[in-house]
Amino acid sequence: MANLVRGSVLISIATVVSAAVGETVAYKQIGAPPSDVTCGWLQAPDPAEVGARSRCTQIPFVTEDGAIDIAFDVPSCGHLAVVPMGIGCAAWNVSLIRPDGSIAVSGVDGVLQRTDSLMPIADESGTRFDVGNPAPGRWTASLSGLPSAARGVLLVRDDAPFELRSTLDTYSLLEGAPVTLKCSLMGIDGGEAQITSCTAQWRGPDGRWRPIDVTQRNGERTVTLTPPAGEHVVQVDVDAIATDSGQLLHRTLLHLVKIESSPPVLSGEVSMESIDEARIDVALGCAAAGPREKLLAGAEVWATGDQGATLCGWIGGMAAVDEHGVHLTLDTRWIAAAGCDGAGVELRAVRLADPKSAITLAKVASVSLGTIEVCRRPVTASGQEAMHMGKPDRGSVDVTPPARGGLGGGHNLMLVHGYCSSGVSWPAGHFSGDVSMYQNSNQNFSHDEFAIDVASFGLQYKSYGIAGHSQGGQAALHMYSFYWTGLDWAMPSPQDGGRIIQNLGVPYYGTALAGDLALLGEIFGAGCGVNWDMTYDGAANWLSYVPGWARAQTWSWTTTFYDGWGYDYCHLGTDLFLWDPEDGVVESFSGELDGGNFRGLKEGWCHIHGMSDPAQVDDSSRNNEINVEAAR
Repeated sequence: MANLVRGSVLISIATVVSAAVGETVAYKQIGAPPSDVTCGWLQAPDPAEVGARSRCTQIPFVTEDGAIDIAFDVPSCGHLAVVPMGIGCAAWNVSLIRPDGSIAVSGVDGVLQRTDSLMPIADESGTRFDVGNPAPGRWTASLSGLPSAARGVLLVRDDAPFELRSTLDTYSLLEGAPVTLKCSLMGIDGGEAQITSCTAQWRGPDGRWRPIDVTQRNGERTVTLTPPAGEHVVQVDVDAIATDSGQLLHRTLLHLVKIESSPPVLSGEVSMESIDEARIDVALGCAAAGPREKLLAGAEVWATGDQGATLCGWIGGMAAVDEHGVHLTLDTRWIAAAGCDGAGVELRAVRLADPKSAITLAKVASVSLGTIEVCRRPVTASGQEAMHMGKPDRGSVDVTPPARGGLGGGHNLMLVHGYCSSGVSWPAGHFSGDVSMYQNSNQNFSHDEFAIDVASFGLQYKSYGIAGHSQGGQAALHMYSFYWTGLDWAMPSPQDGGRIIQNLGVPYYGTALAGDLALLGEIFGAGCGVNWDMTYDGAANWLSYVPGWARAQTWSWTTTFYDGWGYDYCHLGTDLFLWDPEDGVVESFSGELDGGNFRGLKEGWCHIHGMSDPAQVDDSSRNNEINVEAAR
C-alpha cells in the first residue's frame, strides 16, 4: 500500500500483482430482450463478413554476408511507405532505389526518412521512408551493415486502392475438421485488380512454417488445412495486376486461426427443474460432456403467441457443466413480456462455445421445451435486473452484496491496464479518492482469463468501477456481462448517473495487429505473442454473447495522432497495417462499441508511451472526467 498526496487529497493506491488461478467469481444467468437478437448483437457472426485484411506487403529475409537487396513492385499511387525491421535496424545502412536506378534521397522530391521508436514491438528504434507520388515499377531496398545471417522483414505499403482479404468458412474451429480460408483482392473506391499468383504457408504451435496448396475455383483462391488444437498463423501472398494500368502490385496477409479440441457432445435430451416462481433450470444432456466445467452459451427463446411462433428473448452467459448436462437458466418473464402463455416453448440457435475463445463447440437449431408455466407477476426494477443478470443465489461462490458501511475493503475506482502491459499505464496522480491499480505485467490472457484475474484482485474491495485501457476494457465488459463482481455493487448506480465501466483505446471489434505482427514477434523475439480474442474474428465471436444492458453501462473514448503537414502516424510500423484514424494499435471504428456510450475521437494522443504523440492515458482532462463520473 502506497500513499500519494495530490493537493490536499489523500489517494490510497493499492497495487497487487495477481494471477489467473482458481475461479473466485460466480456466473450470472443472463437474459436479453428480442431487440438484442433482431439488431444482430446476439446472433452468431458470419465469418464471410469478418476475417483478416491487409493493404501492405511483408517480405521476410535472412542475410548471408550482412547485405541484401530486396525488390518489390509499386503500382500508380499517391504514397509509398517502406520500413525495414529487425534487431539493430536503426544502425542499418538503407538505400531506397527507384525503378530508374536513382536513389530516393530524404528531403528531395517528396521523400522523407525518419527514425522513431518501435515500441511496443521492440525496445529500440527503426527507420521509415515515405515517398509521395512514387514512380510505378520495380523498386529496391538495398540493406547493408547487418550482421551475418541476420533476420528481418521489409514492410511496404502503397496506397493503391486494393485490399487483400481472407475469411474463414466456419467458426466451428475444431481439431480434426478441415478449415478453409477464402482469399480475394478487394477493390476500394472502384479499384479493380486480377490476382496472377497466390502462395500460402502456415505456422502451427510448434513454430514450424509449412507450405499449403492454393486452389483456384471460379476465380477464387482458397487454402484448406486440418490443423491440431492450438494457435496457427496462415500467411497468404498474392501478386496482381491493376486492371486500369496493367501495373504489378503485391499484398501479404497473416490470418490467425485458433483451433479447439474435446467439444461436448449433446445427447438430444433435455431436463428442466424449477428454481423459483420465475426461473427454470434447463439442462441440455450430454453424451460426452468434455473437460470444461463451464461453457459460453447462447440461445434464442421462442414460444407460441397470437401471431404464431414468437421471439421472446435470449438467454446465455457462462453455463455450468456437470453430470446432468449444460445448465441454462430461463426466466419465464421473458415469455410473458412477449405476450405468450408458455405453450410451444423452444430454444433456437443454441450455441455452446469455449469460454476462453468463444469458438463454437456445439450448436443445435432447436430444442423443444414443450409447455411451461409462466410467471406473470408485474416486473419491478429488481425483477428487471434479475431478468438481465439472474440472481446471485446459485453456485458455491458467495456473492452476497457487501455492506457499504462495513469494515474491510473500500469502494474504489480500479485502473486496469491492457494486453502485454509493461506496468506503466494510467497515471495514479490524475485520480483522487479511493483508487486501486490493477497490475499484471507482460501477460497474454484471453478476455475470460483477464476478467477472472481482475475480479480476483477486486475481492479485497467491497465495490468498484473500472477505467480500462485497451484489452483491460474488454476484460471489464466481460466481467460485467458474465460474472458477479464488485462492479455490481458500485455506487452511484447507473440509474443515478454512475459510470460502471469507462474505457479508452479498446479494440472491441479487434485489431489487425493481433495476428499481423506474428512475423515481427518472431524476428525480434519480443512481445507476448498473438491473441485470438483481439483479432477481428475472435472479437466478433466474443461480442456476439454480450447483451445490450452490459454495453449500455460502458463509456468509451478513442484517439489518433496529430494529423498535420506530411505523413503522420503514431507508430512508424503499425501504421502500415491499420486504417486511419488509429492510435498505433486500435482503429477508431473498433473502439466505438455498438450499444455503448461513445465519448468521441480526440486527436494528438497515441495508444502507449513512446509513440509519436503522448500516451492517451496521460490526458488529464479526460482522466478528470473519468474520476468524477466513476461509480465506486
